[in-house]
Amino acid sequence: MKYILLLIIYFSCISCAKFNSDFDIEFLESQEGKWVNYLCSKECSGRVSGTEGGEKAFDFIVKELRSMGCDYQIQEFYHYDGTLLRNIIVSIKGSSDSLIVVGAHYDGQCESNARYHFPAANDNVSGVVALLHFLDNMQAKELGNSLHVCFWDGEEAVVPPAFKGSKYYLTMSSLDIKLYINCDTIGYGTDLYIKYSEYTENEEYDLINFLGEYDSNCHLILLN
Repeated sequence: MKYILLLIIYFSCISCAKFNSDFDIEFLESQEGKWVNYLCSKECSGRVSGTEGGEKAFDFIVKELRSMGCDYQIQEFYHYDGTLLRNIIVSIKGSSDSLIVVGAHYDGQCESNARYHFPAANDNVSGVVALLHFLDNMQAKELGNSLHVCFWDGEEAVVPPAFKGSKYYLTMSSLDIKLYINCDTIGYGTDLYIKYSEYTENEEYDLINFLGEYDSNCHLILLN
Protein backbone atom coordinates (compact mmCIF):
# COMPACT_ATOMS: atom_id res chain seq x y z
CA MET A 1 0.00 0.00 0.00
CA LYS A 2 2.84 2.41 0.86
CA TYR A 3 4.37 2.02 -2.62
CA ILE A 4 1.01 2.84 -4.24
CA LEU A 5 0.63 5.91 -2.03
CA LEU A 6 4.08 7.15 -3.01
CA LEU A 7 3.24 6.81 -6.72
CA ILE A 8 0.04 8.79 -6.24
CA ILE A 9 1.96 11.43 -4.29
CA TYR A 10 4.57 11.69 -7.04
CA PHE A 11 2.04 12.48 -9.74
CA SER A 12 -0.06 14.72 -7.49
CA CYS A 13 3.01 16.82 -6.69
CA ILE A 14 3.79 17.19 -10.41
CA SER A 15 0.19 18.18 -11.09
CA CYS A 16 -0.22 20.62 -8.21
CA ALA A 17 3.23 22.17 -8.24
CA LYS A 18 5.66 21.75 -11.11
CA PHE A 19 3.34 22.39 -14.05
CA ASN A 20 1.23 24.90 -12.12
CA SER A 21 4.11 27.41 -11.92
CA ASP A 22 4.73 30.25 -14.35
CA PHE A 23 6.69 29.38 -17.48
CA ASP A 24 9.93 31.19 -16.67
CA ILE A 25 13.26 31.05 -18.50
CA GLU A 26 14.65 28.40 -16.16
CA PHE A 27 11.78 26.04 -16.93
CA LEU A 28 11.94 26.63 -20.69
CA GLU A 29 15.63 25.74 -20.65
CA SER A 30 15.07 22.58 -18.60
CA GLN A 31 14.58 19.12 -20.11
CA GLU A 32 10.85 19.28 -19.31
CA GLY A 33 10.60 22.69 -20.96
CA LYS A 34 12.21 21.36 -24.13
CA TRP A 35 9.72 18.47 -24.21
CA VAL A 36 6.81 20.88 -23.80
CA ASN A 37 8.20 23.24 -26.42
CA TYR A 38 8.56 20.55 -29.10
CA LEU A 39 5.29 18.71 -28.51
CA CYS A 40 3.39 22.03 -28.54
CA SER A 41 5.22 23.30 -31.62
CA LYS A 42 3.76 23.97 -35.04
CA GLU A 43 5.84 21.05 -36.28
CA CYS A 44 3.63 18.68 -34.26
CA SER A 45 0.61 20.66 -35.45
CA GLY A 46 -1.83 19.57 -32.72
CA ARG A 47 -0.75 15.88 -32.72
CA VAL A 48 -4.03 14.57 -34.14
CA SER A 49 -3.97 10.79 -34.62
CA GLY A 50 -3.11 9.72 -38.16
CA THR A 51 -1.64 13.09 -39.18
CA GLU A 52 1.96 14.12 -39.87
CA GLY A 53 2.00 16.01 -36.57
CA GLY A 54 0.81 12.94 -34.70
CA GLU A 55 3.56 10.90 -36.37
CA LYS A 56 6.20 13.41 -35.31
CA ALA A 57 4.97 13.36 -31.71
CA PHE A 58 5.13 9.55 -31.73
CA ASP A 59 8.69 9.59 -33.14
CA PHE A 60 9.76 12.19 -30.57
CA ILE A 61 8.45 10.20 -27.60
CA VAL A 62 10.11 7.01 -28.87
CA LYS A 63 13.41 8.87 -29.37
CA GLU A 64 13.31 10.18 -25.79
CA LEU A 65 12.52 6.72 -24.40
CA ARG A 66 15.45 5.24 -26.30
CA SER A 67 17.78 7.91 -24.92
CA MET A 68 16.64 6.94 -21.39
CA GLY A 69 17.28 3.25 -22.08
CA CYS A 70 13.62 2.30 -21.55
CA ASP A 71 12.28 -1.15 -22.42
CA TYR A 72 9.21 -0.40 -24.54
CA GLN A 73 6.93 -1.96 -27.11
CA ILE A 74 4.60 -0.52 -29.73
CA GLN A 75 0.97 -1.64 -29.98
CA GLU A 76 -0.35 -1.02 -33.49
CA PHE A 77 -4.06 -1.14 -34.26
CA TYR A 78 -6.53 0.56 -36.59
CA HIS A 79 -9.46 2.89 -36.30
CA TYR A 80 -12.41 1.57 -38.34
CA ASP A 81 -11.74 4.33 -40.92
CA GLY A 82 -8.30 2.80 -41.53
CA THR A 83 -6.23 5.25 -39.49
CA LEU A 84 -3.18 3.58 -37.93
CA LEU A 85 -3.02 4.14 -34.16
CA ARG A 86 -0.07 3.31 -31.93
CA ASN A 87 0.32 2.96 -28.18
CA ILE A 88 3.76 3.07 -26.58
CA ILE A 89 4.10 0.76 -23.56
CA VAL A 90 7.14 1.03 -21.27
CA SER A 91 7.66 -2.00 -19.01
CA ILE A 92 9.54 -1.84 -15.71
CA LYS A 93 9.86 -5.15 -13.88
CA GLY A 94 9.32 -5.15 -10.12
CA SER A 95 9.75 -7.83 -7.50
CA SER A 96 6.04 -8.68 -7.85
CA ASP A 97 3.99 -9.56 -10.94
CA SER A 98 1.16 -7.39 -9.62
CA LEU A 99 0.95 -4.51 -12.07
CA ILE A 100 0.49 -0.75 -11.71
CA VAL A 101 -0.35 1.12 -14.93
CA VAL A 102 0.31 4.83 -15.44
CA GLY A 103 -0.98 6.41 -18.64
CA ALA A 104 -1.40 9.61 -20.63
CA HIS A 105 -2.69 10.17 -24.16
CA TYR A 106 -0.32 11.94 -26.53
CA ASP A 107 -2.76 12.77 -29.33
CA GLY A 108 -4.55 16.11 -29.62
CA GLN A 109 -8.08 16.95 -30.72
CA CYS A 110 -7.62 19.66 -33.36
CA GLU A 111 -5.08 19.90 -36.17
CA SER A 112 -3.36 23.25 -36.65
CA ASN A 113 -3.89 25.11 -39.92
CA ALA A 114 -2.62 28.23 -41.68
CA ARG A 115 -4.83 30.47 -39.52
CA TYR A 116 -4.87 28.77 -36.12
CA HIS A 117 -2.30 26.84 -34.12
CA PHE A 118 -3.57 24.28 -31.60
CA PRO A 119 -0.69 23.33 -29.26
CA ALA A 120 -2.91 21.09 -27.07
CA ALA A 121 -0.58 21.92 -24.19
CA ASN A 122 -2.70 21.08 -21.17
CA ASP A 123 -4.62 18.36 -23.00
CA ASN A 124 -2.34 16.56 -22.98
CA VAL A 125 1.32 17.54 -23.28
CA SER A 126 1.15 18.10 -19.51
CA GLY A 127 0.44 14.40 -18.95
CA VAL A 128 3.02 13.20 -21.48
CA VAL A 129 5.78 15.33 -19.95
CA ALA A 130 4.84 14.08 -16.46
CA LEU A 131 5.35 10.49 -17.67
CA LEU A 132 8.66 11.32 -19.37
CA HIS A 133 9.86 13.06 -16.23
CA PHE A 134 8.80 10.07 -14.15
CA LEU A 135 10.63 7.59 -16.39
CA ASP A 136 13.75 9.75 -16.47
CA ASN A 137 13.91 9.42 -12.68
CA MET A 138 12.81 5.78 -12.26
CA GLN A 139 15.10 3.68 -14.42
CA ALA A 140 17.65 2.80 -11.73
CA LYS A 141 15.20 2.28 -8.89
CA GLU A 142 14.05 -1.06 -7.46
CA LEU A 143 10.28 -1.43 -7.53
CA GLY A 144 7.86 -3.55 -5.56
CA ASN A 145 5.07 -3.83 -8.14
CA SER A 146 5.78 -4.14 -11.84
CA LEU A 147 4.94 -1.04 -13.85
CA HIS A 148 3.57 -0.20 -17.28
CA VAL A 149 3.93 3.44 -18.33
CA CYS A 150 1.66 3.94 -21.32
CA PHE A 151 1.39 6.67 -23.95
CA TRP A 152 -2.07 6.25 -25.49
CA ASP A 153 -3.09 7.09 -29.04
CA GLY A 154 -6.64 7.72 -30.24
CA GLU A 155 -8.03 9.20 -27.01
CA GLU A 156 -9.29 12.35 -28.75
CA ALA A 157 -11.05 10.53 -31.58
CA VAL A 158 -13.57 12.85 -33.20
CA VAL A 159 -15.75 9.90 -34.20
CA PRO A 160 -16.79 7.87 -31.12
CA PRO A 161 -15.95 5.71 -29.37
CA ALA A 162 -12.95 7.59 -28.00
CA PHE A 163 -10.24 6.29 -25.63
CA LYS A 164 -9.25 3.83 -28.34
CA GLY A 165 -5.66 3.32 -27.18
CA SER A 166 -6.42 2.46 -23.57
CA LYS A 167 -9.37 0.26 -24.57
CA TYR A 168 -7.19 -1.64 -27.04
CA TYR A 169 -4.57 -2.18 -24.34
CA LEU A 170 -7.20 -3.73 -22.08
CA THR A 171 -8.50 -6.05 -24.78
CA MET A 172 -4.95 -7.31 -25.39
CA SER A 173 -4.07 -7.76 -21.72
CA SER A 174 -4.95 -10.41 -19.14
CA LEU A 175 -2.59 -8.95 -16.53
CA ASP A 176 -3.37 -8.44 -12.86
CA ILE A 177 -3.71 -4.63 -12.79
CA LYS A 178 -3.71 -3.39 -9.20
CA LEU A 179 -3.96 0.35 -9.89
CA TYR A 180 -4.30 2.75 -12.83
CA ILE A 181 -3.11 6.37 -12.62
CA ASN A 182 -4.28 8.60 -15.48
CA CYS A 183 -2.35 11.82 -16.19
CA ASP A 184 -4.64 14.07 -18.21
CA THR A 185 -4.88 17.87 -18.26
CA ILE A 186 -2.65 18.29 -15.21
CA GLY A 187 -1.22 21.64 -16.33
CA TYR A 188 -3.18 23.66 -13.80
CA GLY A 189 -5.43 23.31 -10.77
CA THR A 190 -4.94 21.73 -7.35
CA ASP A 191 -7.66 19.06 -7.27
CA LEU A 192 -6.60 15.41 -7.43
CA TYR A 193 -9.45 13.04 -8.36
CA ILE A 194 -9.10 9.40 -7.36
CA LYS A 195 -11.72 6.81 -8.35
CA TYR A 196 -11.63 3.75 -6.15
CA SER A 197 -13.75 0.70 -5.40
CA GLU A 198 -11.89 -1.32 -2.77
CA TYR A 199 -10.31 1.19 -0.40
CA THR A 200 -10.85 0.52 3.28
CA GLU A 201 -11.49 3.37 5.70
CA ASN A 202 -7.94 3.06 7.09
CA GLU A 203 -6.38 3.14 3.60
CA GLU A 204 -8.41 6.23 2.73
CA TYR A 205 -7.20 7.91 5.92
CA ASP A 206 -3.57 6.98 5.10
CA LEU A 207 -3.90 8.42 1.59
CA ILE A 208 -5.28 11.74 2.81
CA ASN A 209 -2.54 12.06 5.43
CA PHE A 210 0.27 11.15 3.03
CA LEU A 211 -0.89 13.76 0.53
CA GLY A 212 -1.28 16.41 3.22
CA GLU A 213 2.25 15.74 4.42
CA TYR A 214 3.87 15.91 0.98
CA ASP A 215 1.83 18.65 -0.70
CA SER A 216 -0.43 20.90 1.37
CA ASN A 217 -1.68 22.63 -1.82
CA CYS A 218 -3.23 19.47 -3.23
CA HIS A 219 -6.95 18.88 -2.61
CA LEU A 220 -7.94 15.22 -2.63
CA ILE A 221 -11.36 14.26 -4.02
CA LEU A 222 -12.28 10.58 -3.70
CA LEU A 223 -14.89 9.15 -6.08
CA ASN A 224 -16.60 5.77 -5.75
